[in-house]
Amino acid sequence: HNRRGFKTDVQVAMYSYARFLDIAAAHKKFEVKKHIAWVVTNTKFTKSAITYAACMNIQLLGWHYPKSGSLEQLIEEKSLYPVTVLPSANRFVKEQFAKQNLMFVRDLLQHSRPELEKKFAIHSSLANRLLQEAYGLV
Repeated sequence: HNRRGFKTDVQVAMYSYARFLDIAAAHKKFEVKKHIAWVVTNTKFTKSAITYAACMNIQLLGWHYPKSGSLEQLIEEKSLYPVTVLPSANRFVKEQFAKQNLMFVRDLLQHSRPELEKKFAIHSSLANRLLQEAYGLV
């Protein structure tokens, strides 16, 4: 999701669990007891989504959830910041990075300023700002 303040609600958990059951029904060897449904999101969960997931044995991974091992904790521990978090990464830059499959800040740091300019067709000052922001994260 890319809207600030958006929360993943119970409908998402219910839909995901229904799809999980559909897959189980479609595959004879699939045993629901041996598999677990997951809902992974870059947002927070509503209380009703958390309650429903607990009742249905659905694992949740999101922003600030669970308390230990949440999405932001995993991102920080592994330095898996997406390039979209860089303030100077405008729409053009994000598109250029996506075309070249450059998704993570740590991958951006594998390039020098001149390489960024040439490979991604960005101005020198922008390349410099992106690198400064990237080094500030890792």
